[in-house]
Amino acid sequence: MDTAECEEILSRAMVGRVGTVGAGGMPYILPMNFYYDASSRTVILHHTTTGHLLDNLAQSASACFEVDEPGPIVATGIQACDTSQLYRSVICFGWARIVDEEAGKMDALRALVHKYVDNLTPDRHYNPELTGVGKTTVIALKVEVMTGKKRI
Repeated sequence: MDTAECEEILSRAMVGRVGTVGAGGMPYILPMNFYYDASSRTVILHHTTTGHLLDNLAQSASACFEVDEPGPIVATGIQACDTSQLYRSVICFGWARIVDEEAGKMDALRALVHKYVDNLTPDRHYNPELTGVGKTTVIALKVEVMTGKKRI
């Protein structure tokens, strides 16, 4: 898939999976809500202030991020093994960093609120103050390489 189609999928996906590598080379994958900022080619994630993901990123900033849209199962022949699934998927490879600057952190969290609250529950009235900022870590994964694959 070309970049535009990949970014379209990233803009509408609800959950993605971030992959990191920990001590001793052990891989770690975590499903997360996210926001994709196409203008900076950055995946924005939020996390608690501790955990396996942050431990891994402290050792290596190398990370990947994946989203997919599964489609129907289809028969491709008469044998049981002649079965496939239609799908679209995007994998982003890059470098993750903790967003320390207050303004950048607030902008990222507002983008997440806009995606998951404003867009998905448009009639909801809520207090826009971000009260959990002190207990939240914002991670910015700068996308260096983006690949997309589909079977439709």
